[in-house]
Amino acid sequence: MIEPCANSLALSDARHWLAALALGALLVAVTAGNVGGQEDVRPPRPDAATTLPPPVPPPAAGETDSGVELLPPVAGSILSLQDVAWLAMTYNPTLRQARANVDEARGLAIQAGLYPNPRFDTGNPQQLGGSNTLFDGGLTQEWVRGGKLRLDVSAAEQAVRQAQLAYTRQQFDLLTDVRQQFFAVLADQERVVMFSNLVAIAQKSVEIAQNKLTNGQGTETDMLLLRIDLRRVQANLQQTETILRAGRQQLAALIGLPQLPIERLVGDLHVALPDYQDEIVRAQTLARNAQVQIARADIARNQLLLRRAEVEPTPNIFWTGGYQYTVSPTHNQALVNAVFVIPLWNKNQGNIRTANGNVAESVAMLNVTQNDLLKLAADALARYRSARRMVLAFEQSILPDARRTQSLVQQGYDQGELELVRLLEAQRALFQANLDYIDAEQARLQAAADLANLMQLEQFP
Repeated sequence: MIEPCANSLALSDARHWLAALALGALLVAVTAGNVGGQEDVRPPRPDAATTLPPPVPPPAAGETDSGVELLPPVAGSILSLQDVAWLAMTYNPTLRQARANVDEARGLAIQAGLYPNPRFDTGNPQQLGGSNTLFDGGLTQEWVRGGKLRLDVSAAEQAVRQAQLAYTRQQFDLLTDVRQQFFAVLADQERVVMFSNLVAIAQKSVEIAQNKLTNGQGTETDMLLLRIDLRRVQANLQQTETILRAGRQQLAALIGLPQLPIERLVGDLHVALPDYQDEIVRAQTLARNAQVQIARADIARNQLLLRRAEVEPTPNIFWTGGYQYTVSPTHNQALVNAVFVIPLWNKNQGNIRTANGNVAESVAMLNVTQNDLLKLAADALARYRSARRMVLAFEQSILPDARRTQSLVQQGYDQGELELVRLLEAQRALFQANLDYIDAEQARLQAAADLANLMQLEQFP
């Protein structure tokens, strides 16, 4: 570091010592005010690279600025998909965490643009020695050059953008989890209804068989077969009810209200969904998905950090303006001092190379992200179309045939033409067809929820 000697300017009039301090203040003001246009600390104008997405939504109901939650209690009972989505957006703690990350990034962006404070410095130790006594003091201000602050602010704003996009991604990830769990619970509700109806039918069949056996018209074998079938269906019902209770608890935990009592969900497993086209899904995924936008913002940020590394060798200048008083004539002196580093050997070469590598890595990561999303889109489309075809097969042929078969076998059994075993087989085939139909509808809706997440669709289904 080179420190030029302080230049002293003798003042003939003792009243001019005030001018010396004014000179120091002027140096501070000139440097901080960026006279000459060397540094502009104002945020850059919005453009395609720095425009931020819409502001993060305001805090949830009852949430204070200090972060203390005062959320009102929620009474659960009968909820629709829109209800559980709204509750999740309001109460889930992961969104508040993501919102806090945005505030943290904004604070760092503000801090990055603050100019260094001036420093009061007495210079050398005060000298007390009779006629050689002297006192001095002054103000030192760092003059930031090369556009460093502007680049720091721009890079920090890209970090804010990334945090906001991460908040958006968390919103859609949460929505997807809630939607898929909602459909799973809705399907379990239908399974419970189906098993309950089957239990009622099986109980009635056992009663009829018992009466026939009592009247000497039936056999004990038929009665035992029907009783075994009843016990099996009752066990399946109990298992499904247990899964349903656990599913409701999982949904409440996803919402962010683990103690929320959910009595029943209202919805339609058979709701119509669009015929998603490959090109539209791919285009909307690449254009709207938050992960792609985060990767693009990372490229912009790393490019700014590369430029910041390139201007780092531009030396900042430390200006000092001060006043010195000596007992011996001449009494009053103004002091001016400038200190800066000469970038002779260290020109930040290593950090520049690292920054170049970071830019290349972020560009490659954008391509990786796009490929991963397209892979997920292809998988979700395949699952959706497969489930949709299965649903159509059940609706158009499998279920009608199973119902017709069960009806014919029932007639044959009632007329004594067919054995009980054939009737039980027909009933089980119809029952299994209904179960598989519910499974296919659940798979169709869950695959569609994945597609909605990839395309960032707020309205679904």
